[in-house]
Amino acid sequence: MFLIFIVILTIFFLLIFLTLQFFLSGKFLLWFLNRISKGAYTIHWEGGGLHFPLMYFVMRRFRIFFPGINQSDIIEITAKEIKGRVSFTNLLRGKFLVRHCIVKEPKGKYINRQPSEKKVELLPKRNLFIIQNTNIEGGELYIEDHNMTPIYKITLGEIFVKNFNMDCGAPMSFLFQSEYGRCKLGDKGRLMVEKESNTHGFITLTGSTWTDLAGLKVIPLPIINDRIDLRAEFTNDYKHDLVLAKGTMRTSEQKDAYAHELLTNVESEESKDKASSFQLEIDWNTYALPFDLALKKLLLEIFQTVKIKGVVGFTIHTVTKGIVNIFTRG
Repeated sequence: MFLIFIVILTIFFLLIFLTLQFFLSGKFLLWFLNRISKGAYTIHWEGGGLHFPLMYFVMRRFRIFFPGINQSDIIEITAKEIKGRVSFTNLLRGKFLVRHCIVKEPKGKYINRQPSEKKVELLPKRNLFIIQNTNIEGGELYIEDHNMTPIYKITLGEIFVKNFNMDCGAPMSFLFQSEYGRCKLGDKGRLMVEKESNTHGFITLTGSTWTDLAGLKVIPLPIINDRIDLRAEFTNDYKHDLVLAKGTMRTSEQKDAYAHELLTNVESEESKDKASSFQLEIDWNTYALPFDLALKKLLLEIFQTVKIKGVVGFTIHTVTKGIVNIFTRG
């Protein structure tokens, strides 16, 4: 009798396992995801789906495409291979945690046609959708923003990230929480992020202009087109959900009178460093924004906090204050 009970119980759990595995299989997931999209996107990959109960996956020749129906954004993301794990215990708690991923040769094209302010409400809640300990190799991202005049375009190439970590509710968090990352910005820009501990790290940005980074052609100042040399160190205050950042910002080209006055109207090297220094507190409750808005808000706040003398400084602070207020309203 006991043996029969064991056999029945085994068959019962086997049926549950096979049923779950069927619904998590690649063919079913592809059919289901494309079925519920109703034309909003198409998704395809080769390989299996989620393998229960470890919930690991391997996807090859991955592609997801949003065609931009009803004038929404056009997005295409491809990758040679994506493999990793989904945390089953976090799924039971209502959280989606993807970790220990390797993403090979991801390519992205993003054409922004809707105002980013309208997409704030589309972001998931903080700590709901998280990516952890993910390595990205050979990435590239092309961006067009049709909400700016003229149309803003930039390419991020040669993307490499080790232990990429991001809360999708605050996309800019990856800059301060990933172990190491580097990429090429446009033709001459270079960005590098490196952490020396769980809480402390450094960001270096060279060769890009403010216009390259945030499309700030609306600010009528020649200094906007000078190339930036920005170096900062940051500390994550996880307890208070803050990042404390401090550093220096200089321009590597000072060909016009405005740029010269901005960063050289001082009497000594010591005062030069003071003139270009900044210190910020990033509160993730106010930086839970789409990445482009969060980046513009960060850059403009850096620009505002730089200690600048004279009429040029007054003009920059006046113009950027109005723009920051637009980004942070509500």
